[in-house]
Amino acid sequence: MKKTLLLSLALLIGTGILAQKAITISGIIYTLNPSDSTATVYSGQQCSGDIIIPETVEDGGITYKVTSIDGNAFYQNEGLTSIFLPGTMTSIGRAAFAYCTNLTDIGIPSSVTSIGDYAFYNCKSIEQVVIPDLVTSLGEQAFASCTSLTSIALPNALKKIESGTFYGCTSLSFVNADRAESIESYAFYGCSGLKTISLGNTLKNIGGYAFYGCKSLTGITIPSSVTDIGTWAFFGCSDLTSITIPETVTDIKEEAFAYCSGLTSVTIPNSVTNIGIAAFYGCSSLASITIPETVTDIGTVAFRDCSALTEITIPGSVTAIGEDAFYGCDNIKDVTFLTEKPFDVNSSCFTCQDNATLHVLKKQVPTFSELEGWKFSSIAGEDGEGGDDDDPAEIMDTNRDGEVNSADVVRIYNYIITGE
Repeated sequence: MKKTLLLSLALLIGTGILAQKAITISGIIYTLNPSDSTATVYSGQQCSGDIIIPETVEDGGITYKVTSIDGNAFYQNEGLTSIFLPGTMTSIGRAAFAYCTNLTDIGIPSSVTSIGDYAFYNCKSIEQVVIPDLVTSLGEQAFASCTSLTSIALPNALKKIESGTFYGCTSLSFVNADRAESIESYAFYGCSGLKTISLGNTLKNIGGYAFYGCKSLTGITIPSSVTDIGTWAFFGCSDLTSITIPETVTDIKEEAFAYCSGLTSVTIPNSVTNIGIAAFYGCSSLASITIPETVTDIGTVAFRDCSALTEITIPGSVTAIGEDAFYGCDNIKDVTFLTEKPFDVNSSCFTCQDNATLHVLKKQVPTFSELEGWKFSSIAGEDGEGGDDDDPAEIMDTNRDGEVNSADVVRIYNYIITGE
């Protein structure tokens, strides 16, 4: 018993509760601050049912205004079913209501400006929440794992949706975030019921994994103000049918749209220079895609298993294609690559060679014929636009070493005789 009392005393000292006077009213502990006559809800873990927090509490003839809820105040209180906060309240602390699994109603007054990290984490019985217009700070994972949450109204003052704020809110179907400037990583991760989200032209950043696994998402327009789309941002958004990437984006990052199996069309702007690793991996309904002339790099497995593709044009600007970039795209019939500087790719970069035609510049046919990764059943020579395809010196210089010699003659002879 003595050890227990000492431990409790140590905890109280550690939390600073002894620096302030504490009173208990209706099972709720309040700490009092005489310097400004304010009170904080310190603990409500012993109360249950429907709770109304008063605007003021009194002690020793002094009235204290209740302005905040401390961190962990109602943590894991499974007996709490509803709580209504007073109009004097300005902040809700970290994990204040975390794991209150039977909490169904929460009344947040218009005076609140700040809601802490994990504030309502795993409050899986809450269905609706209205966040007041004055809230400028909504913490990380504030409503994560609120699996019954179907709708939430975000205030105009909120500029950033923090990391994991709505992580795992599987019943959330619509969100209006048209005033947000940044959607951080994991913000809507695993929101499998999310169908539509409204974004505005103030948005600049979509973080990594932001919409990962939002498999019901069908309506999203990425605003022209967005400059960065993070890795895995739309991974597994299987109901998404089309996407337009704005001209402010220069890099399509790793697995950004991987396994968007319903995606049929993608618009890639001329600003993009890099298509990252597995960027469109498993987009099995993607029937066509235009890669702009600005792209220089196509990452490893970038278009792997895009089985609906029937043709692909690789712009001459591309200088690197990663391993297995088009592996599993077995329905491709035509591959066009009118580059002036041929380079090899790994032998399984394309798995459509037996049934497809490779279209290259006429003068590059002998070179491509000898590159292992470009062994197509048919190679067709094409006239380049405004190029030097009819320059005899360039045609004869098959190995691109700057001079015509016996090695070039042998290669041309072999191509004429054997076609290889």
